[in-house]
Amino acid sequence: MKTAMGIEAFLQKATGGKVALSDITVENGRIKGLDAPLDRLLNEPGQNQTYLDYRTDIFAIKNYEKMNGNSLLGGFSARYAVDGETIRTVSV
Repeated sequence: MKTAMGIEAFLQKATGGKVALSDITVENGRIKGLDAPLDRLLNEPGQNQTYLDYRTDIFAIKNYEKMNGNSLLGGFSARYAVDGETIRTVSV
């Protein structure tokens, strides 16, 4: 759950709140549902360990959801406010 919340916060910050974890899928080894710049960073991370870790986490979360038939964050709802490099939870 903590990993999923971290990925959710990352996606919210990286997309300006446009993409949530529930908006993306994994198909044929690629993360789908992202705009071009983030799509490239996550699907072609090269040696960038940060994006390799995000990619691995997203694959693990989506695999869990596929195996269990539900969203890892299904009962969790939160809104975030992004101010520069600071992310804060507005409501849960």
